[in-house]
Parts: sequence; C-alpha cells; structure tokens
Amino acid sequence: MRFSFSLRTVFVVVTVLIAFMLAETHSVKAEGSANLYPQPVPPACGTAAGNACRANLEWNQANQFYGGAGFIARRTILRVFARENEVIMIGSSGVGVNRVSAPDDPAPGNAYVFAPGGVPTAPVGNEALPAFGTAVLNCMTQRGVLAVPTLGFIGTRAQELAGPNNVNATTNAITAAGGYNPCFYKVPVGQGGIYSIVFSGPNGNVDDVTGGLAGTIADNVGNVNGTQKSSVAMWDVTLRAVDGTDTTVAPSLTGRLFSYYLSLFTSTNARPLTMTVYPVTLDGYIYQATLRGTDPNGFVIYGNNIGFFDSDGASPLYRDIRGSNAQLSVLQGGVTIARPSFPIFFSPPDLTVFTAFTPTIPTTPTVPVVSNLTFTGSAPGYTNVGVGGTF
Repeated sequence: MRFSFSLRTVFVVVTVLIAFMLAETHSVKAEGSANLYPQPVPPACGTAAGNACRANLEWNQANQFYGGAGFIARRTILRVFARENEVIMIGSSGVGVNRVSAPDDPAPGNAYVFAPGGVPTAPVGNEALPAFGTAVLNCMTQRGVLAVPTLGFIGTRAQELAGPNNVNATTNAITAAGGYNPCFYKVPVGQGGIYSIVFSGPNGNVDDVTGGLAGTIADNVGNVNGTQKSSVAMWDVTLRAVDGTDTTVAPSLTGRLFSYYLSLFTSTNARPLTMTVYPVTLDGYIYQATLRGTDPNGFVIYGNNIGFFDSDGASPLYRDIRGSNAQLSVLQGGVTIARPSFPIFFSPPDLTVFTAFTPTIPTTPTVPVVSNLTFTGSAPGYTNVGVGGTF
C-alpha cells in the first residue's frame, strides 16, 4: 500500500511506506550520503536521460515545518545503534565552513553526537532538542583539541565514497587512507544504545536560510562552501570496531544508521533524484523504497501505518491530499498528516538493532492473520443482489 500527495506547490512531502521487497544485501565503506548517491556518478544534474541530482540534508532551527506548526520540522535527526567499545565516526561538507555573509563567524557548520536518551523520540518530527553543550561529541571542539584543521570535513566526492580514515581511540592518531579525517567518539563501557547525530550547515544551529544549492553528485564548489547554508551536501556516520591497539578496523558496521524522517532540499525543480532507502514497519517487515527521477525540490521522506487522517483526526483517509502552500501548513478539507513512526535505514538493516527500539521490532516479521470475518446483509438473515451489506 502506498500513500502519496498530489500537490500544486514546488515542495512535496513523500510518505514512503511500501515499494519493493528487500533485495540482497551489499556492503559499503561508509553510511550516509554515499548510500543515497552511490557510484557511478551520473553525467550531470538535469532532466536528460541518465542524469540525476543531489538533495542536501537540512537543519533548520526556526519555524520551518511541514504539515503545520509543530508537526514535522525541516531538520533531520540521525540515529545510530552502537555497542560499547565501538567507535562512531562522523563528518560532513559543512563542518568548519562559514556562512557566506559572515566568513569570520565563530559558529560555523558543525556536527554533534548525543548520548542515548539525550534526544527524545516523541513527538516524532518535533522532538525537544537538548542544549548543544550537552552533546558527548562536538566536532569543532574536538578539532580544536586535536589541532587537526580538516577534522570532520568531507571535501570531495572521493572522500564521501571512501568514508573515514581509521583512528586510534586512545592516541587520537589518524591513519590517512584516502578518506576524510573523522570526528570520533568511542562508546564507553555500559553506554551502548541508540545515539543521535545532528549535522548543521554553514549557517549554524539556529538559522533557516536555504536556496542556491549546487545539486550535483559530482564535485562542485557549491557542495563544500557557505552556499550550503542551513544544509549539508555530503555527510557520513560510520561505525567501526577496534583492534587490540584501540584502532578502528574495517569493515564498517553497516545497517545501524537510521532516521524517522529525512528533510531534504534541492533548492529548485528540474533536479530529479534517484535514491534508495529501507523503511522498516513495526511488525518487522523490511522494504526497499526507491525514488526514480522524482523532482520534489524541498521534501521530507517518512513512513507510518496511517498515511493521512480524515477531517475527524482519527480515521485513515486512504487517498491523496492537497495543500495550498509550499509546506502544506494549510490542507484542503480539514485533513491532517499522521506523524512518522517507521525507522528508515540507509542500507539493509542489521536485525540486532530491532531489539533496541521501544517497543522492540520483531526480527521475524509478524504475519497478518484475518479472523472472525462476518457479513451482515441489508436485512437480518438476507443478502439481496445489488444492496450489499457490512463486513
């Protein structure tokens, strides 16, 4: 079953529930935008056959919502399941980058990791964020401490695909190997769980300026400079184990990174997207959902088992909805949007993550069962042709 929107605006909200059954698994060196835009690089960003574009990951902190005030904020909170002694490695094309209008801004783009429970999961879409000072990892702070000027910055397409260089979690030494130099956090003993990650763009944590993005998957100066504004073009959250010397080792532990909603932005139309994500329903089914040339401009991807509510606010609508403005804050007919509830992964999920959810998601899908089916005709004991009845 698929729920979708028919819109008259340049923004769309895409509710991804079911597309194609899960394909065979595959491995990657990193998890993040490299999954959304894998090799090969399309010839160009545009509408010609074979072309495809990039949508930036948004972080808007002002009153920017889809579906009305307080509903789904135009920001993305990523979450990763990490066990004790594993290392969370992060970076983006916005870390350390200043806004165009303030090249000496003391608060440039950054990346943060919050401990389990630090960022609530309800209400999904409008979670109450803790102070950024409570993060267990502040990427720009770690950059200053380690005196590595490129720490946390993804500067090229090659680095995006390669993922992070390995690090020693004791000595802080970084082994250069063609990837980016990550900010990193080793999970303390007894502190395993679901960590939250936030990437802010060059405009910082509290701005909401968008527009003028490069849109290309290939290298482009607009993917790494201040024109990213309240978004980042390239981003990565990689999880690795350590060896006996406390140095991270390949392969990366994939299938652990997810989000309940993805707020993305291309900054204009005629920029088709081709990307794949893996929604998981609460009864344990894993799906592969692929955008094939979708041209949404600004949008959010999420999933739930309702779709949209009818005007009573409780009954499923089972049809498309229409909005009269760009962010669907005014919907026709008094209908409303159900909040996100399905985790969306960037690669085939690691089933061990399912037990970390509250409530847990079964690792073996729960098969639907139909029972006690009854039918009442138009009159007791009778069913007349053309009259019908009630199941």
